[in-house]
Amino acid sequence: MPKPIFLIFCFLLGSFISLGQNQHGLGVAYRNGVLIAHRPIMNHLSQRKIQSVELNYFRDLTDSSSWASHYSWATVGFSGLYSSTGNSEVLGQAASAFLYGELGFFDFKGIKLGSRVGFGLGFVTKKFNQQNNPKNVAIGSHFNATVLLGLIAKWKLGNGDLVLTADMTHFSNGGWAVPNLGLNKAMLGLGYRLNLGSQLPSLDSLKVKTLNNYQFTIYSSVSGKEIFPTGGKRYLNIEFSPTLEKRLGPKVGLESSIDVIYRGSLKSYLPEFKKNTIDLMQASVNGGVVFYFNRFSTLVSLGAYIRDVYQPNARLYQKVGLRYQLSKQFYGQIVLKSVYGRADYLSWGIGYRFKSRES
Repeated sequence: MPKPIFLIFCFLLGSFISLGQNQHGLGVAYRNGVLIAHRPIMNHLSQRKIQSVELNYFRDLTDSSSWASHYSWATVGFSGLYSSTGNSEVLGQAASAFLYGELGFFDFKGIKLGSRVGFGLGFVTKKFNQQNNPKNVAIGSHFNATVLLGLIAKWKLGNGDLVLTADMTHFSNGGWAVPNLGLNKAMLGLGYRLNLGSQLPSLDSLKVKTLNNYQFTIYSSVSGKEIFPTGGKRYLNIEFSPTLEKRLGPKVGLESSIDVIYRGSLKSYLPEFKKNTIDLMQASVNGGVVFYFNRFSTLVSLGAYIRDVYQPNARLYQKVGLRYQLSKQFYGQIVLKSVYGRADYLSWGIGYRFKSRES
């Protein structure tokens, strides 16, 4: 198993225990969808509909967790998912285990609508192999990170809720092994969650304050990226990101950053040309939206390279990230950078936030 993927799962599972909770229960859902071929080279992979079964444990948070009181409702949970892939001959079957958060937009007469975000560990039974499975151009490792983004609707029914979901699930090893185009699955789900009663809220010693002024943080991140051929050399990338964040309220904020990147993987690009260290440096600007829930926050942003000597990828890229507040000043983060749906690399970082006055 790639170590970065394993660490994601341990990091999230350990953090889940510390979240406050009240109502809790179990759920089951059937999901149906399609594999999206986001590159022409992947068109042969999507042959049949994808079917899956999801089992989950959930906790409905209440006002005992101060951040949850700012939403119509808030839920955290742990899910296990088993599914087909749309091409069992080449991709096999898939399974994932992930933690998720659900944040309510509104709650009207028992009808609830909100967003759903999940991060965790995925597994596919068949990966690329030059001799035995050369048609699998999407996945180069059995273990992968799983990212889920979607919407959820719930209707009160008996001692639980009828649940409808619509989401996109992404499987990727973040460039740790090639090929790594990744699997994008668009899914609709129908299920039921049974309420098992209530639990006492757990204690959380860190009081997270809501700041409405600008905040300045410096993040430093590292990543590993394998370059073709399969089983070839893995290179180190180092990223330095001064970031300015404006928290608009308790739930959402905006941020922008300048990313300065030492991209060691460029050493293998156009190997016939001699490269100086300065030629391996990239610079980019990006901006996005941050969503907050207690110590956790999620980032979705769009960026563009302003310095890129060799231009191995497109100029525009996307980021999806998860952050965790370790202390008053320090943050940890996991960020997946992708280019039009194809994962570029998965980075691990630590950030220091400079003190600012409360507004």
